[in-house]
Amino acid sequence: MSDNDLSTSIVRTPFFRAIQARRYERQEALRKIEEATGRAIVVFFGSMDHAVVAPFQDAIGDIPHDTPLDLILTSPGGDAEAALRMATMIEGHRTSLRF
Repeated sequence: MSDNDLSTSIVRTPFFRAIQARRYERQEALRKIEEATGRAIVVFFGSMDHAVVAPFQDAIGDIPHDTPLDLILTSPGGDAEAALRMATMIEGHRTSLRF
């Protein structure tokens, strides 16, 4: 086994899987919804501030622009400028968007 093989393989212990089981269940449920609807889903949970703009851009940047997008948004609010930047990122690049 080379060093490259070690860096790309992730070992998940039974304890890790138990702790993360609900996250895996949510991911699987979202995958099934995406398959059934033919739409990509992005889930955002948290306060809207400048620290989340770049990760949000990365998340939507991985989705082809012609792919319909569903955004599940749960936020207590935050910085209006950051929220506007995030909305602008989505608006100009999607043919179909649902919140």
